[in-house]
Amino acid sequence: MTEEARLEALRTRLVATGVEATDWLHEGLMRQFLFTDNNGIVWEGTWTPDGAGTSAGWAFDDSNPVPAREGREEGRLRH
Repeated sequence: MTEEARLEALRTRLVATGVEATDWLHEGLMRQFLFTDNNGIVWEGTWTPDGAGTSAGWAFDDSNPVPAREGREEGRLRH
């Protein structure tokens, strides 16, 4: 999410409707929380401050990425 306030509002709305959500998590510069939808799928709401977006080197510095990402980069998977 681009605005921290929007992420806070989303978490507030989810909790108000009875959705269980984690407390705020902090990983480096990111703020995030996790919640589970009615199908049992875990979702992550994340906010990163300006200047530290996914174009920054730290965001994708995993030397062993998951297979889906490797497949996409090699052209074996569609976006």
